[in-house]
This record gives sequence, C-alpha cells and structure tokens, in this order.
Amino acid sequence: RAHRKPVRIVASSAARPVLNYEMLMRQGKDYSSDPRFYQYQFTGNPYKGDRPDYYAVVCDEAIEATAYNFHALFSMDGQAVPGVYLASWRRLPEAHITASGLLVRRMTDRECVVGVYKPSRMAARALRDWRYVTAYHHVIPVPGDLAPPRTSAGPYQVTSRARYDPSLAALARDTTHHAGFTISRDDPYYAWRFDSYPLAPCRYFKLLSEDTPAGYCVVLWSGGVMSIADFSVLAPAELAALVSEVLAFARSEQVRSVTLETSSQELSDFLERAFGSQAEEFRNYYHFNDRLLAARGINPDVDCLWNESTFHETAVTGDVLLR
Repeated sequence: RAHRKPVRIVASSAARPVLNYEMLMRQGKDYSSDPRFYQYQFTGNPYKGDRPDYYAVVCDEAIEATAYNFHALFSMDGQAVPGVYLASWRRLPEAHITASGLLVRRMTDRECVVGVYKPSRMAARALRDWRYVTAYHHVIPVPGDLAPPRTSAGPYQVTSRARYDPSLAALARDTTHHAGFTISRDDPYYAWRFDSYPLAPCRYFKLLSEDTPAGYCVVLWSGGVMSIADFSVLAPAELAALVSEVLAFARSEQVRSVTLETSSQELSDFLERAFGSQAEEFRNYYHFNDRLLAARGINPDVDCLWNESTFHETAVTGDVLLR
C-alpha cells in the first residue's frame, strides 16, 4: 500500500535507530539489533573508510526501509577496487512500493561495485541486468568411521591453528590474483573477518607439501554445523586432504555436517564423487559502475572478464557467515 506522505533517504552509520528497526524486522539476518555484532560488521570494518553503513527511507522520523553497505575490497583483473555487498534489504509493508529500489539505486550510483550474495528469487528479479556468478553449496556429512575419501590425497601434511598464520600471505595473494574477479584476501582481511568474528570460533588448516604451504582453509562452527568459509587450493587432491582433516576435526567437536561453497564446477563435481555430498546451485550478483571505475583509472572489459575469467566465490564472498 503506497502511502502519499513525503519521505527522505538518509545515509548514516548511527547504530541506534537501525538497532530498533532490526529488532522489529529481523528475519534470520540480524545486522544491528546486537550492538556487538554491529560494531564488528560495520564500525570495525577495515574497508569502510568514510562511507555510510546504510541507507534508509525515513517517513515521519521513522525508518521504513533499509539497505546496508557491507564494505569489501574487490580484485578486478588484478586491480583493487572498493565496493559493498547489499545487506539487510527490506521494508515495512506500509512503505512506498519503490522504497527498496531507491536504496539500491543509491548504492549503485555511489559504489564502484555492488554485490548481492545468494538473493531470494524475489530479490533476484530486481537484479536481472546484473552480472552473476554461479556457485554450489555442499553439505558434507561427518562419517562415523572417517574412512578415506574415494580419491588419492597425495603426499600432504595438514597443520592447524586458531588464528591467522602470516605464512599463508603468499597463498592468499595468489588466490586473489588467479581469479579475474573476487574479493581481495590479505592479512588484515583474515584478521578482521575471522579472528575477530564474534559469533563463532574459527580455525585455520594449512596444507603442506614437502614443508611448503600448498593450500589452506578456514572454518567456523556453531552447534551441529561447521562451515569451510574460505579456502585456497590448486587441485582437487589438495581440497580432499583439507576436507578430510576438517571432517576429523568436526567429529572431535561433535559436529554432524560440514558445509562448503565454491564457484568451481570441477571442485563441486569432485566433492560429490569423493565425499558423497549433494550440491545446491545458486547465484551471486554484481553491478559495476563504469563511471566510478573510470575515475579510478580502471577500465575493464567486463564482458571479456566474465566470459574468460575464473571466479573464486566461497561462503565468505558476501555479507553472511555462520551464525
């Protein structure tokens, strides 16, 4: 029901008004009704700069719709580009019918890159002109006997620790550069995104081949679920060694299943064969502002980038982690 009252759009980082709004509206994604989580997600975000945390439609001094800027740093063909993921995009029933669209338009006008992680079917209808990356969500059951996977894992060793290991920096950098488009991975990113994550403990697993780092993954766990939220491997055998180690760790923590997301169909097919998991296919969407990219001296051929590049979408590619 579109009302006729005047509205205004505000750009803000003030936590208190949206804290109240989230307590009214929460539907799984709870961004600011917990002040500690708001502090982590937005105030302490190292990629925020001086940009606002959210846009809101306000009528009679009350918020009617929100769209959060979850700030991120992207890598486009090897060049670092600031951007955001659209988070907590919703409105009250009495809000003007165009309220949500106005907020997203404000984002796309002001950001080089805007991403949307795993939108609902209804939300995806509004993104039909955006680029998308197909990804696959896997749920791997933790076996009771932990039999070896149906593959050769190769001559690898796996170590683990509770915090980011600086020896992974070169692998993180290579993971970013090998993909034509992805989020940038570096030491500050992992220290913030995982080591200070307030809602679940994390653990890093490092794959060694002849004492040289060959791959890694980082996991979060809560209740009966563990998530391989990010990983870097060059071959399926390396992923097999890491997943096998994570499954053993999951059993020690009395976790029943391990989830993993990847945009590599090769790795997705491999996981089905080796570990008996089933894939759920979904899409992540991206919008590029050519004018703002050109102002930064970045003029990528997005058509070519999308047709010829590889992508590295994982569970950490977006605004949502295990909660």
